[in-house]
Parts: sequence; C-alpha cells; structure tokens
Amino acid sequence: MLVMAATTHHSYRCQSDGHFEVSKVSLKCKLTSGTVRTSTTGSPVVVLELCLDHWRPPGALLRTLVALVWQIDPRDAWFSQDDRQGSLYGRVVSSIGLRIVLENPEVIVVRVFVAGAAGVVGRRLVPQLVAHGYQVTATTTNPAKLGLLEQLGADAVVMDGLDEVSVGEAVAKSLPDAIVHQMTAIGGKKPDIKHMDRWFAITNRLRTEGTDHLLAAANAIGVSNFVAQSYASWNGIRKGGWVKTEEDPLDLEEGTAAQPVMEAVCYLEDVVVKAGGAALRFGGLYGPGATDDQVELVRKRKYPLVGDGAGYSSWLHLDDAASATVLAVEQKARGVFNIVDDEPAPAKEWLTYLATCAGAKPPMRVPKWLARLVAGDVAVTMMTEGRGFSNAKAKRELGWELRYPSWRQGFKEGLA
Repeated sequence: MLVMAATTHHSYRCQSDGHFEVSKVSLKCKLTSGTVRTSTTGSPVVVLELCLDHWRPPGALLRTLVALVWQIDPRDAWFSQDDRQGSLYGRVVSSIGLRIVLENPEVIVVRVFVAGAAGVVGRRLVPQLVAHGYQVTATTTNPAKLGLLEQLGADAVVMDGLDEVSVGEAVAKSLPDAIVHQMTAIGGKKPDIKHMDRWFAITNRLRTEGTDHLLAAANAIGVSNFVAQSYASWNGIRKGGWVKTEEDPLDLEEGTAAQPVMEAVCYLEDVVVKAGGAALRFGGLYGPGATDDQVELVRKRKYPLVGDGAGYSSWLHLDDAASATVLAVEQKARGVFNIVDDEPAPAKEWLTYLATCAGAKPPMRVPKWLARLVAGDVAVTMMTEGRGFSNAKAKRELGWELRYPSWRQGFKEGLA
C-alpha cells in the first residue's frame, strides 16, 4: 500500500481525453490511497486515489503538490512506504475520475541525520521522524546506547561530535538530506548554576566546535537543510518588557558564569543562520528525564524562590520540542525561532505550581544577597530579572501546534 499526503489549493477535473485539468480553489486535498502494480507492457505503475476534503496536515506549509497535468513531475509530492518518505516521479498515462496512474514511478528516500540522538530531545525526536516516514541515522557517543536508538527505528552509529574526522565520516557515510544538531553534554550531570561555565563546558564546545564540524560535513556533501538546537528560557535581554521575540537580542550575561554559555548559543545561531539553516531556541525543557533533578530538589525544599520571584521563564515539553524540529526539517526552515510554550511566567508562579504538582510544600523564600552567596549571580538573575519568549513566529511560519500549550498542563500530567 502506498500512502500519499499533501496539501494543495487546486481542484482536479478529468477530461475525456485523459488529461487532468487543474483549477485553483481554496479546498485542501490529500492522496489517501494507492497501489503499485505492473502494466501490460511490464513497466511498473502507481494508481493513486485522490480524496478532496478539509484535511489539515501537521504544519501549514508542507510541500505543495505540483499541478497534475499530462506530463506530471510531482517532485514536491510526499508519500510514505515501508516507513520511508520520499518524492514520487512518473508520467501520467491515464486518469479516470479521481484516479491517477503514474508510469515508471521512482522512489527517492529522504534521510535525516540526528547528531546527539540519545539525549532527552533526541529520544522523542527520532520516533516522530520515523513516524513521518523519514529514514533516520542517529548518533551517540556511547556504544551502549546503540540498541536504544535502533529500537526507536533509527540506524545507530557512534560519533564524537568534537572530532572533525568522526563527524565527517559519519555524515558522509549516511548521505543525509537533512542534518539535525541536538548535541549537548548536560544529561547525567548534577545541575550547578553557580558554576554554569563548568557545568556547560563540553556543551559549549559542542555548540561551537561541534557545530562547525557538522556544518563542514554538510557542506562537503551539499546539504543545506540544517536544524540546530539553541536556547531561550530566561535569557532574553533585560530591557523593556518581560516577553521577547526573535527580534530581541539574547542577554550575554556578561561577567557571570553564564557568559560562556550564552556566547556559545549566540555563536551557534550566527553560523547556522549564515549557512542557511534554522536555529530553534528551546525553552526550559521538561518531560521524561529532563527535570528529575529539579523536581527532587523541589520535594526536598532545596529549590527556593529568590527575592520577589518576578523573573520570567519560558518552558517547553520534550514532545513539543521534537514536533517543532520535525516541522523545521520538513519545511527546510531558515532563521531563528523561539520554540517555547504559550505561557511565559514568573518564577513565583511556575515554581509554586511545580511544588504543588510534585506533592511538596511551598518553596522557601531567600533574599537576593543570600542567594547570590549560595547559588551565584545567575540564579538571582533568572529568578528576579529573567525574560521569557514569544512563540508567535514559530506558530505563524511553521504552523506549529503544541501538545502542551502551557507548563501548567505539562507539569500536572507529568507528575500525576
């Protein structure tokens, strides 16, 4: 069975001579069924059933189906067969009603290379890519995790993101059509906001050196569809309003332990966008495996509110991070996008609610001077002066729809 899915703004009417006439209308359609068979001449043909309805795919800007005319070349039509996605090529040899017959179809598999696929985002991303029909090559630095990635449906390989040769060989061997950069080295380490420069030391290198290696490997094989993870939770410029857009600069947190982290983020965004790719600024991630340490601290009342707790943060569930990434790959997105939920909120709201969901007592309050001594300047800034982010651009341009529009829903369901 061949299944095709595409959006279009055309209607189709069959002529008596077998031509397929196209007229523009506002109705959307999808190709919902098809069979592969052999013609009387021995050449393969594909029979497609076209169903007109109001179906809307995940994302408003999926590739548009090329006009179905006598000499068809539907290179923007997508389909999945055996869990692999690709383009369909062929010549229309007949059409009856809403049935289209293509002669000598050719399947082009679309391959996605996910660097850092064994992390908390990657483990949610790989299954979503596979479900959308992509063939996925997933990397990890740990050979023990190869089996996990294979169970998720990917071809798993070991790769060192800080080794230019390792990256180049892995990318060249997989011959991807798109590359996704999810490499970090945060997982498995105890959070240390006071010494954020040490905590993020390897991640900073992955966002600079690792990004350079991936971009070089992409350039070597002619891949321009490049999507990278960036960061936007509380680190908006501390001027003006509490909620920032992509037009507002990030705060470099100069003179604090967060400065190397923010400089690495800005470096990644700059080189990726200049290369024609997309930088997805993820909010504070939560979901399976992402916030276990924080929740444990909240339950022990070791995660206090600082000062007035007025600083804003933006949150993002892992599943929504993955779905936004799939859309960016599908649409060959370019530029910077804030990938956050709908409700940026001050610490005094989200931390108190998190404690409630975790079955803990309300968080203690500490003055800024004490928090600065114990936890450092970054913790004080985050809690009292942080800026959140707007997701309007991602919704508008990518057609992104969140499964968890608010951290309130996500925290409650995740800790139920």
